[in-house]
Amino acid sequence: MKCFERLVLAHLKTCLPTSLDPFQFAYCQNRSTEDAISTALHSALSHLDNSNTYINEIRKIVPKKNDIITASDVMLYTPDINVIIKEKGCECFFMKCYLLELNVYWEENEIVQDPILTDNLEAIEECLEKKSNICSPCEAQPFANISMFSSSLNDTLDYFSTLGNDEDIYCTC
Repeated sequence: MKCFERLVLAHLKTCLPTSLDPFQFAYCQNRSTEDAISTALHSALSHLDNSNTYINEIRKIVPKKNDIITASDVMLYTPDINVIIKEKGCECFFMKCYLLELNVYWEENEIVQDPILTDNLEAIEECLEKKSNICSPCEAQPFANISMFSSSLNDTLDYFSTLGNDEDIYCTC
């Protein structure tokens, strides 16, 4: 176990910001690995506090899967950008619709799911559980082929980017 702890600690120390003392975690016996993991995890996740980070992460997923998307003729519930703009306060819910549809599509076609999609979907669902839902359901959205779905998703992400703040899109809980 001590050997594993040293390997993990050595790896985590390389991930830490240079502003930290490299021997900081050597001072407390039996806590060094926990402290290093906590600090490294905080450093890795702190970028999510920046504006539009979630949107940019989701935007990166779609082009990676574009060759698979264009080869398919599947029909998906596709929220209309005009409805999203009209139904103020439902941006978070409609993003959930897009992510759910992508998730289902990838599962049915046995495509390796992207952890960014899964993490964002979980965060949105957790937040929506705390709010009352006045938005029209995903199933009320029109069906469109996956190419139209992808185009609509990109248009929606562009719209969300103009809002400039993730809190306008992702629920403030």
